Amino acid sequence: MIELVSNSLLRCAMLFCFVLFLSLTGCATAPVLMELKPDWVSLQQVNYWTVKGRVAFRNGNEGWHGRISWVSSPLEDKIKIAGPIGQGAIVILMRGDVVEVLFSDGRKEVTRDPAALLERQLGFSVPLKALRWWIRGLPEEKESFDIVKNNPDSIVFRQGGWLISQRDFRLSPDKVRPYRLKIESEKLSLKFVIDRWEEGLSNG
Repeated sequence: MIELVSNSLLRCAMLFCFVLFLSLTGCATAPVLMELKPDWVSLQQVNYWTVKGRVAFRNGNEGWHGRISWVSSPLEDKIKIAGPIGQGAIVILMRGDVVEVLFSDGRKEVTRDPAALLERQLGFSVPLKALRWWIRGLPEEKESFDIVKNNPDSIVFRQGGWLISQRDFRLSPDKVRPYRLKIESEKLSLKFVIDRWEEGLSNG
């Protein structure tokens, strides 16, 4: 009789341990989802940054795509835009209100009206000062804007007649940034796919 009770208790103990094991295994394998959203305040505090990636634009029936490298510091922004195979590259230097454009054929133009210069040379124009903020997923400082959408996987805001959409948020290296952006006006659409973000001084 004692042996029979002992065997029953043993089976009950084994069954309890098996059920407990299954419950713990289920808890261990359950995915933990963490929402990644950019912290605009911390991103604004980064004074030196570099972004490299791809850019595409569409202006009506015309389109173009290439690569972009943007190196930014408090004193200067250097933007290099090149075609798919490196042809037709231009370099844009922004120093305060002065913008200098260097063309691949050696020409150079200096202006305080970059919108008119880009329109004349490239056939389209974007607000470069605002773009310096937008490409980081930020609204331009000291300018009003409206939040259109604020979802876990995307943020959309409107500013200065443009619609700025950002998604594909990733931690890089210690701040969450968007890796895909779309910037649209009534006639123009710009898409950015970011390959790499860097913080700090750059030799680029």
